[in-house]
Amino acid sequence: MGTKMLSNSGYFAIGFSKDVYMGDDSVVMCFNQNIGPNNIQSFYNPENDYNSEILDSNDPNLGLSNIQIWQENGFLSCSFKRKTFIDFHNYFDLNEPFFLLMAKGEALYENSKFTPTQHNQNPLTSLEPINFTNIQSVTASSNPIKLVKAHGIIMTFGWMFLSTLGILLARYYKYLGKNKTLCGVQIWFAFHRPLMLTTSVLSLVGFLLILIRKDWKWTSSAINTNFAHSIMGILTIGISVIQPISAIFRPDKDSANRPIFNWLHRVFGILAFILSYAAITLAIKFFLQKYLWLIMVGWLSWLILVVIALEFIDYKITKNWKTESVINTQIIEKNDKNMFDSSFKTVILGLHFVISICFTFAIILLIWIK
Repeated sequence: MGTKMLSNSGYFAIGFSKDVYMGDDSVVMCFNQNIGPNNIQSFYNPENDYNSEILDSNDPNLGLSNIQIWQENGFLSCSFKRKTFIDFHNYFDLNEPFFLLMAKGEALYENSKFTPTQHNQNPLTSLEPINFTNIQSVTASSNPIKLVKAHGIIMTFGWMFLSTLGILLARYYKYLGKNKTLCGVQIWFAFHRPLMLTTSVLSLVGFLLILIRKDWKWTSSAINTNFAHSIMGILTIGISVIQPISAIFRPDKDSANRPIFNWLHRVFGILAFILSYAAITLAIKFFLQKYLWLIMVGWLSWLILVVIALEFIDYKITKNWKTESVINTQIIEKNDKNMFDSSFKTVILGLHFVISICFTFAIILLIWIK
């Protein structure tokens, strides 16, 4: 392996990773001969930590042999052999497939110890997990990370913010402007339709981006979390596309088949919503890891709280409706308590709007800076 070094104080590293991000990686680092003795050493990158750790301080070359380093005209070249497996903590078994990462950066040599610093550019990554037991050519690029980030941001915004708001409007807020219309339809529907359509479009865009990142290949089942995420994702996208198409052919309000359509539309909508959150949670837990994915737990807790509160209010409203008979005519009147409950529901909607923005953009920011 080789690279053009920008200074005399540098390293070139390759990492074996379960994903396309630095963190929880087995790493081999080649150090510039101008900052210390020629050496290639085995390191480990902890999860969510930019400080690489020497794998074995007693044997820095653990698992490595045939080490060669040469430098000419600012070009650093290194070659070595690495044992496929050693029974040592955080020494990855290359009988299993891993993504290949490559990066370079600055390093220090003090007290007979190399200390690499965080690289400033995105590492190069392989497009797929690599089977190292077979000799093969590998294509690597920095673009996959950007595409993965774009995919994550688009899907998070669509399903955490837009779809949640659209579903809540359809389920709990049909009373808003009941006697008024917007663009020829009830107000709740005037917002529900574009919110869900935009979610479907963003889902297709996100799907396209990840397909490009994967070089139009399906996710390998060798990495279970990624594979489960991909299955849940494609089911979510499929349903989200079918939903608006089926709505075009929905029966008239007076049709005997309208209740059947309404129930199917509701069931598949909820199914897509649950699958989307399962997919997002898997992705966040896998890529953000440690405590950062607890943000998603907080968001899900808020959603559950909102649904319970709105269901309870709707129960109270239904219970408080009074029916009076006046000359064989049923007159349904809403008392002051119902008016208060409806106003409180509107307050919850406004509060949810603000909190959903905070949670959504917190996760988007974490994806962006990852």
